[in-house]
Formats: sequence, C-alpha cells, structure tokens
Amino acid sequence: MNWLFTPSRSAYQKALEKYTEALLASQPDLNRFSRLFPYLLVKTMKLNQASVAFFDRGAGVYRVYSEPAAGPRVIDRNSTLIRELMKTKAAFLSLKANDHSLHSELRDLDSVLVIPAFTPDQILILMFNLGALSSGGDFYQSDISFLKSWADRVVTRLPLNNFN
Repeated sequence: MNWLFTPSRSAYQKALEKYTEALLASQPDLNRFSRLFPYLLVKTMKLNQASVAFFDRGAGVYRVYSEPAAGPRVIDRNSTLIRELMKTKAAFLSLKANDHSLHSELRDLDSVLVIPAFTPDQILILMFNLGALSSGGDFYQSDISFLKSWADRVVTRLPLNNFN
C-alpha cells in the first residue's frame, strides 16, 4: 500500500491541510469561502476544475461555485445526485454512475468525484465536486479517504451561521 503515498500525493494533502487551516482561521463568509476553496482544490491537487456546492436552506437548493469561474448554477435538493449522496453518505465517483440522470448531473458539474460533507444532524450542507486530474490519472482510494476526512473536518470548523 505504500506505493499509493507518492511524494506528490502527500504533498497535495499537506498543502491542502495548511491552506485550509489558514482560511478557516479567518472565519470566512460564504462569498470568500466559495471563491477560495475551488481555487485551492484546483491548485493543490492539480485538477482541471473544482466546485463547491452549498445548501441554501432558504431557497432549498445547492448553490454551485467553481474554479475556473462559471455562471451561477444550482442543484435542486431532490436531484438524483443529492438523493444518492443522502442515501450513501459517501463520496461518489462518476465511474459508478449507471443512472442516466446521475451521469448527466455529474457531467454538468464537470465532476468525476463528489465529496459530501454533512452537519452533525446529517444535513448535506456542502459538496466538493472535483474534476479530472490534470495528469489524466485516477483518484486512488487513499485520495478519497483523505478528502472525505478533510471535508468532515472543514464542516466542523465552518461558522455555519455565516452560510445561511
């Protein structure tokens, strides 16, 4: 298993942890968080694109913010992707998408990997949507495990009252 932890893989993990800690220490609001986190993911992980989707409780939709920037997008809380994430409570690789509408939603997000993050009361509050690796490689299980743990830590540190 040690071959999975190549220097470049552990380097992105260390960089992501370092910059996440600095960003969260500044108590970011939604606007700042939504601009910086996709950028951080693209740069540290060398992705083609990344986005973050937050649950807007008032509107009942997930608002998507991406890097590179795209126009405003929303995901309905009753979408196939959201239902799948709520059911499994796990990361989702596009390779597993055998449902046409699910595959279509992932394609619309330019996402090959979705990392969900839940509040302590099991509300899917945000999703990190990761595009393909610039190298053309695949995400390893160690990447998915790290990112899920990282997303859970991010949610516990977010000032969620700044995001509603």
